[in-house]
Amino acid sequence: MKILNLKKKSANKFIQNQLKKTGKTKKVVPVSIEKVGIIADLKLWEAFDFVKDLEERLLIPQQNFKVILINSVSDQTGDHKNLTFSEKDLGMFGKIKNLDVFAFTEKKFDLLVNYSSPDDYLTQLLILKSKAKLKAGFFKENVDLYDISIKTQDNKILVFNEELGKYLKIMGFIKGRD
Repeated sequence: MKILNLKKKSANKFIQNQLKKTGKTKKVVPVSIEKVGIIADLKLWEAFDFVKDLEERLLIPQQNFKVILINSVSDQTGDHKNLTFSEKDLGMFGKIKNLDVFAFTEKKFDLLVNYSSPDDYLTQLLILKSKAKLKAGFFKENVDLYDISIKTQDNKILVFNEELGKYLKIMGFIKGRD
């Protein structure tokens, strides 16, 4: 148990250092949104499939979505086919040991959408390590992880998806129906 606390502390130190650097690096903005990465909590995913709604709003086919699930309880397994990320996949100083999770962070998504809690250090680590061109998530005071932060009452997912679709359309990243 002590080794997990040490890993968590070293990961949090990495996160704090990366947050200090945000804004100092140049951002590559996508021309259009075609590839989407999604971070979600395993419990949320098992309760509600919100990706179908996002597919329809962004007019992007399902095969262009890649989902990673945050598993806060390492021994919990779900009946799903998606990639999971838990403390056991973490090395020292925020290093990701799981090659599939590492590949997710290296993939150059046009958009990364976070439906998990931005307070969770595993979520923060994925967002900060991601090579996504745009990052979106629920607004949280004093959290500077996203390019697009959307504030919704009670963090309602469908309202969030609707607003995200509107903003991306206004910015010219998605084309299609009016």
